[in-house]
Amino acid sequence: FTRNEVVFIILKIAFKALTEQSRHCLFTTFGYRQMQVSVEFLRHMIPHYVEDELMEDGTNAFSSLTNLLNAAMFNIGERCTDPDCVGVSEFYDSNEPSVVITPISISHQFILKEQSKEDGGLTTRFIIEEE
Repeated sequence: FTRNEVVFIILKIAFKALTEQSRHCLFTTFGYRQMQVSVEFLRHMIPHYVEDELMEDGTNAFSSLTNLLNAAMFNIGERCTDPDCVGVSEFYDSNEPSVVITPISISHQFILKEQSKEDGGLTTRFIIEEE
């Protein structure tokens, strides 16, 4: 097995577990939005772990993992107590009502804030560097 295959399999198991666990929970509006942000963060991190290449079974590692995250968000949306918020990816910032934010923008703000720290922040702890 290559490094890419092993990491792909581990992330595949973790994302499937997320999908299964989401089927046993109820999500409020806040919980749904938090999961949107968390999934966007995971989407951003996938390329740091898995190369975008075909596996031995013919599947694309990056696409497969992204599809698992999509399935998790679909399940979370089905389990959300507020069906009006499902699928909405833009909402107003509670601190600045005139500013529209998205899960992607929140995730990117977090990453940039962490990377600007002197020690590289939390994101450097998540990224696997090849030596």
